[in-house]
Amino acid sequence: MVTITERAADRFEVLREFLEARRDQGVKLIPCCCKACVGMTIGGPSEGDEVVWCRGRPLLIVDCRVVQRLDGAVIDCEDVEQDGRQSVRFRIS
Repeated sequence: MVTITERAADRFEVLREFLEARRDQGVKLIPCCCKACVGMTIGGPSEGDEVVWCRGRPLLIVDCRVVQRLDGAVIDCEDVEQDGRQSVRFRIS
């Protein structure tokens, strides 16, 4: 099971709203081109996915293909400034 810090959950909600996700969609962690990376998209849960719910909606969805790799992980984030612009950096540990 993946754990999300309160700060990361707040940012996932903002991201979901900014990208105009439907009620049945959330931020979805998906496999990337290399085993060390995980991609992020907006999507709905599929069979075997792990879903973290918030207010009756999927907040974070861990694709079934990376569930085992992320088991026990904690997701957090930090606000960073890069090239004079504010952004959010998510971290999985």
